Amino acid sequence: MDTQIQELKNLMDELAIIISARHGEELLQKAMKKREEAIDHYLRVEKDASQLVRELLQMEESVAQKVLDLEEEKQNGFLELRKIEEELKQSQQQNLEQVTELKYPFHEREELEELEKIEEDTAKMEEEVDEDTLVVIPSTKYLAHIFHKVTNIIWDYDSDPSVVKGIHFGKDITQPINIDATKHSESFICDYLWNLVSTDW
Repeated sequence: MDTQIQELKNLMDELAIIISARHGEELLQKAMKKREEAIDHYLRVEKDASQLVRELLQMEESVAQKVLDLEEEKQNGFLELRKIEEELKQSQQQNLEQVTELKYPFHEREELEELEKIEEDTAKMEEEVDEDTLVVIPSTKYLAHIFHKVTNIIWDYDSDPSVVKGIHFGKDITQPINIDATKHSESFICDYLWNLVSTDW
């Protein structure tokens, strides 16, 4: 802007010289030529400036579009990442369910093996009980026989467990026994029964 003012000032000075000079026409032509050159220079500068402004606007628009594209790519990438995370969670859940399903039959096999072992142990225990019974029953019969020989009492094993019931075959008299164990102490019952036993051998 200062350059243009200076050029106009110079032009005015030259016009003043033209008016006062003898060779005014020649100087006027030079001044007009310089004026045209100044105008051409101004137009070129204005054109270059306009072109530069347009290029800057295009660059800004291009940069803005790139920023928008990058933001869109970022958003799409974020959505894709969320989708992948969700698929990963679903896959992990499915894997966990499959592992559980695979373990469950194995658990059933373990239970089956445990049941088979229990059955084997039960069979062994039954065999041991049978063997013990074979030994115990004769001993019990023998003790009952000895007890009968000593006491001459035949017990009623089918009676109520709370009732001591049987028959005492004494030397002179046969006497029924019917004692309510809930009403008498064990000591009383024991003494009563021993009193029935004869001391004569």
